[in-house]
Amino acid sequence: MRALEKVCHQAGIEKQKRAEREQWLTAEVEALRSAEREELRRIQEIEGRVLKQLEARHHAETAVRERAEKENQLNAEVQAQRRAAEDQLNRLQAAQAEVSALEEARRLAEAKVQEQAAKTRQLNSEIEALRQAEQDQIGRLRQAEQEHRQRIAEIEARLRPQEEAHLKAKIELELRAKHA
Repeated sequence: MRALEKVCHQAGIEKQKRAEREQWLTAEVEALRSAEREELRRIQEIEGRVLKQLEARHHAETAVRERAEKENQLNAEVQAQRRAAEDQLNRLQAAQAEVSALEEARRLAEAKVQEQAAKTRQLNSEIEALRQAEQDQIGRLRQAEQEHRQRIAEIEARLRPQEEAHLKAKIELELRAKHA
């Protein structure tokens, strides 16, 4: 009986450990989901900035074309228009460099999101494995309990005739002692 209690107690401890591990893993999954949402928000911000840069680039290219047409019409302002076009080109190159940097940041953010998604899947697999292990342990404990009960019943069945014979002999001995 003590062995059964010990097994049950040990099973309870193991179940508690698994519950704590599952709780921890669930918290980790939620933290990863939160980080994933934050990364997606940052990606959206980056995409918004990329769009603005592309619009700025388009406006800059349009301005360059307009300046080139005006340069043909106004030869007197050729030098001033050249400087303006060079300035605009520098800004365009700076914008292109920023777009490249933003695209790289977006690529890195997407890679991080994929990594976190993989980690989330791994944690979910671990949680499922723990749940399965718990179910297996419960099944083994129930089987062990059933076997112990069956052994106890068998022992009691074997002892009952001996106890009855012992009690009967004791009563007969006491009766003889009284009659003697």
